[in-house]
Amino acid sequence: MVFIKVLAVLMLAAVAVLIFTLLYEIIICPVKPGKGERLQAVLRVSGSAPCLENTLRGLLWLRGSGRVAMGIVVVDEGMDEDTRQTAQLLCGEESGIVLIRKKEYENRWTRTE
Repeated sequence: MVFIKVLAVLMLAAVAVLIFTLLYEIIICPVKPGKGERLQAVLRVSGSAPCLENTLRGLLWLRGSGRVAMGIVVVDEGMDEDTRQTAQLLCGEESGIVLIRKKEYENRWTRTE
């Protein structure tokens, strides 16, 4: 009888962990590109952006965890020198991060056809 109770408690715990895992995936990453779709994170940065490194590292973590396959584009809309250096450093360290100027972004990504 004790064995059956222990087994029931273990099964309930397993179901609870499964439900928590599924909910965690939905909460942490509710968007996943479907077949034939590509996801792109675009950060438009101007002036001083002291949190840029944290933002990029967060996106890299999300991508590196396997939850989202995405490219990262950092658009320089008039960054100050320190922010530009931070962006250039991270672009050099990590693949899949592109730093481009606003005009290039507009020419490349916002064409209407």
